[in-house]
Amino acid sequence: MKRSRPFNPNTSLSLSKATFAKESEPLHFSKNTLYDKEDVLKRIEAYVLVILKSINDTYKAREQLTETRQTANVRNTKALVEYRNELVIIDLLYKNAMEGVVSAHRDIYYHLIRKIPHQNVVNHTVMRLTTLLGIPRESLGVLAGTRGTVGGTLSFRGTALYDASRRLRSEEDTRSGVDGCAEGVTIPSTEECLSVTTEAGVASSPSAKFVLSSRTRFIIVVEKHAIFFRLMSERIYDKIPCVLLTSHGFPTLAARRLLLNMHRAAPHIPVVGLVDYNPSGLAILLQYKFGNERVTVDEGVAAVRWLGLRGHHISGSDNPESTPDTSRAFTSRDTAMTASLSDRLNQKATREGEYAPWLAEIEKMKKSSRKYEIEEVYRAEGNAVAPRSLSEWLCSCLLRRDYI
Repeated sequence: MKRSRPFNPNTSLSLSKATFAKESEPLHFSKNTLYDKEDVLKRIEAYVLVILKSINDTYKAREQLTETRQTANVRNTKALVEYRNELVIIDLLYKNAMEGVVSAHRDIYYHLIRKIPHQNVVNHTVMRLTTLLGIPRESLGVLAGTRGTVGGTLSFRGTALYDASRRLRSEEDTRSGVDGCAEGVTIPSTEECLSVTTEAGVASSPSAKFVLSSRTRFIIVVEKHAIFFRLMSERIYDKIPCVLLTSHGFPTLAARRLLLNMHRAAPHIPVVGLVDYNPSGLAILLQYKFGNERVTVDEGVAAVRWLGLRGHHISGSDNPESTPDTSRAFTSRDTAMTASLSDRLNQKATREGEYAPWLAEIEKMKKSSRKYEIEEVYRAEGNAVAPRSLSEWLCSCLLRRDYI
């Protein structure tokens, strides 16, 4: 974003409004390795003062404009809009830093969906702040995506992933510099580290790295990390013992193999998928179910069921007008993809009508010609689909066996 007054890390600022105009010792924002909360908050506050001063200067400049300088007026108006968007995002990041809350970029956008025009504003602002303030995005409560994460009622190398009082680092995480944590662990890439057993099977498989808890009732495949992290932060596994797995979009081979190993270790546990209501979301789910069709030796988990989003989750609200109109129209590519997905299901069917409910949902999706993301549904205030939280809505679906 262009700025008439770019932020200078050595700008002389005071954190007190009373002394805002006075000269004080400069804040030198340098790259350090450790940042306590007070330091992060101080840096954010200092930058907010810079923005406020720039807004004040912009208003003064507008007052001095003549009627013949409309171009400058438009430029200043655009700058004010950018400042406003930035302050809205900074307000949320400041609260995250104060409360120790961590969110993905996409989650931040959906928190502010009524105030911010598009995702790029969030991405650009976070990148700008990390550069100008000299602190990593994690210190701002922003989580970077990884190649895949698993968490919930299972343990990895003897450490329970649902124990919020402990942290762990796998050998692979240590090598890559990525922290594993109680909210989940990065999915390993080696075959040995993807081995799975149950608590009852530990004696016969002592070398297994993942151990499923005997309490586990569901394995939930989640399309996006923002949703995975939201469910983990709401501790859905305390409401219904479950394992959550995400590969942040189309699954990697390691994510598919881990899911397959979990299913083989405990075939009685239902495996359900939670993806966006669009052809791409369904394509992701089918890759977990059938494997990658481009890899002949790739094996999926045929037992994967489709929980959501489905047609009635979109249209089932008692007050549809409460749902924000943030859906997107189908493109020609989406229309072609729905036909391809239907063909794939028909080819995989081993008996007539085996995937009839899936095909009916695809037809419903095609007929609506609209695409919805999971966040759009559970963020909608007053929406009967999400009366309290995402985890409570999901638990309700699981208990009703609302999947096909």
